[in-house]
Amino acid sequence: MTNFFAGCETPDQVRTKFRKLARQYHPDLHPDMPNATRIMQEINAQHEQILRSFSGREYAKSETSEQSYTYTYQKATEDKIMAAILGALGLRMKGVTIEVVGSWVWVYGSPDPSATKPYKDSLGKNGLGFKWSGKHSKWYYSPTPYRRSYSKKTYGEIKSKYGARTVQEAV
Repeated sequence: MTNFFAGCETPDQVRTKFRKLARQYHPDLHPDMPNATRIMQEINAQHEQILRSFSGREYAKSETSEQSYTYTYQKATEDKIMAAILGALGLRMKGVTIEVVGSWVWVYGSPDPSATKPYKDSLGKNGLGFKWSGKHSKWYYSPTPYRRSYSKKTYGEIKSKYGARTVQEAV
């Protein structure tokens, strides 16, 4: 059995590796790949097991910050985030960037925000459940209910505060 997460020492490294593996092996993205379903099931099992092993441990937020956090594994939240990411990737959108910022998934046209317009029904409430942020000209998905605040932060400030990972770069 292959250890897909060998060398991962933090929950962030595991998440990054999982997203990379999901893009590489997910059967919806690679329907012609033999054994894709079996491989993805193995990756999912290892992913859940390693994240549970991290639960309750303390980690440095970043190399440049002295702040730390205690990781708490929340399977339901992780599953919702991955479903949103895989759903968005499955749309095979051109000229669109997909990013995870904190626990939110953001989808936007880059450099042209209107690049997501053809996918409005697939992304919105009748599709994957993303919502449109007119202020940022981006679609976003939150796996948990949140209290809406009318912050004046730019998207860049939000990314800086919560950390960001690019899942798909606009092509």
